[in-house]
Amino acid sequence: MKGGFLIKFCSLYKSWDEHSESKWKSQEKRGMLHFVLVEGILKWGLISSAMFFVLIVSGKEIAASKTLITSAIWLVLSIVYGISIWFGTSLSYKNWINNKL
Repeated sequence: MKGGFLIKFCSLYKSWDEHSESKWKSQEKRGMLHFVLVEGILKWGLISSAMFFVLIVSGKEIAASKTLITSAIWLVLSIVYGISIWFGTSLSYKNWINNKL
């Protein structure tokens, strides 16, 4: 199966129905950039990096350069996460449509 790893581990929807199909079509219509910004950077990246900073900063003083480097790493990881979820969900949807026909 093409993209089996992405379909199994990187799809927003593990099981498809008409509701998840309409949600995905709406997200897909807005485009990949919007999806990566919302799902990757806002929903995953900011929340994860905030939790990370709370754990690291509690009781310690860290240099600004380390904060910038860490923020840049989280930004890149959140973009990679968003792109992976986009392609995984897209492949999963195509697979569901092909099996539905």
